[in-house]
Amino acid sequence: MSRFILLIPIVISLGACYPVYKTQKPQLTVNVVNEQGLAIADAKVVLVTTVHPAKIEDQFDEKFSNQFGAVNFEKQAQWKVESLMIHGVQFYDWYLCVAKDGYITQEFIKIGSDSKIKITLPKGNNPSRSFPYVC
Repeated sequence: MSRFILLIPIVISLGACYPVYKTQKPQLTVNVVNEQGLAIADAKVVLVTTVHPAKIEDQFDEKFSNQFGAVNFEKQAQWKVESLMIHGVQFYDWYLCVAKDGYITQEFIKIGSDSKIKITLPKGNNPSRSFPYVC
């Protein structure tokens, strides 16, 4: 009987909700350069945010590089309520897609904890595609 009484708080706590401050988009600076290391202006940079395991559609934040080849994305975070139950915790993943006419598109570049990223776009034409993509 005493073991049963001790198990009740443990079982209840496993399903408990708790607040957590989650980063939904990271603070990020992307520098876009050509193969010689020179800045590429007006390159389209798309930050893609995916949420797992939730069935939330991917979010796309599209910006264009400035004259120095730089793009800044501001951090977005907010408090969420999560639980230890199945699908009670959300995980965020971020990817970049960088495109510019006359250069080969760089797609699905996974973003980690780096806040500064340098992307090199090689000259060339993109192959034709039979499926939609981000850039």
